[in-house]
Amino acid sequence: MKRLKKAIDDYAMISRGYPLVDTALERFRYVITRAVQERGLSKILDVGCGTGTQVLKLRAAGLCAVGIDISPTMLRHAATRVPGGASSFVLGDGRRLPFSDHAFDGLVLSFALHEKPHSQRLAILAEGRRVLKPGGTVVVLDYVRPARVHGRFLSLFLSGIERMAGRAHYHAFCDYLQRGATEGVLHAAGLQLLRCTLGLLGTVGLFEGRWETPHPERFESKSENHLP
Repeated sequence: MKRLKKAIDDYAMISRGYPLVDTALERFRYVITRAVQERGLSKILDVGCGTGTQVLKLRAAGLCAVGIDISPTMLRHAATRVPGGASSFVLGDGRRLPFSDHAFDGLVLSFALHEKPHSQRLAILAEGRRVLKPGGTVVVLDYVRPARVHGRFLSLFLSGIERMAGRAHYHAFCDYLQRGATEGVLHAAGLQLLRCTLGLLGTVGLFEGRWETPHPERFESKSENHLP
């Protein structure tokens, strides 16, 4: 933990633009909260929580939610927004979660996977599996490869934004898409997908899945029209 505080905060500059990100993702925050409630989850870990908006939504819905992020700058901002302040957030690396086994029944990752090298994505998901209770649910919001023409045009625009984040970030983003985007990465991590809700012209997907289910459920795919 001390090493993290001393490290260069790569997200310090990005945190200044997070109000715009939160505005763009506002409807997805509610969809994530609704998905968590529908699954009957009560204790949630938001990995890569940023400035805490999703944690705020979950706590407002009466759920116990904790956020973890590697950026001290992000967390300082988050602590000023959420009831409970700093106690709602933990400074840490998603690849080495400072929580005991089976501590949570829900895991949320919002745009936390596409910017990482593939080995780190799998490490984050493996740690998420460790801290989840058997049968716990994972909710992941991230990019998908659009099937429609309009979605492909929007994907080109989003690709330009990702390129602006830096060479390493953009390389990870391209690798993410080449591996089948979110669905491909989650399958590679051994996750059983239960449902996917698409949005932003099919460029973004909200995936729900589990590693252990006593009775396998059918995977459902929804169009963007299902989003509020």
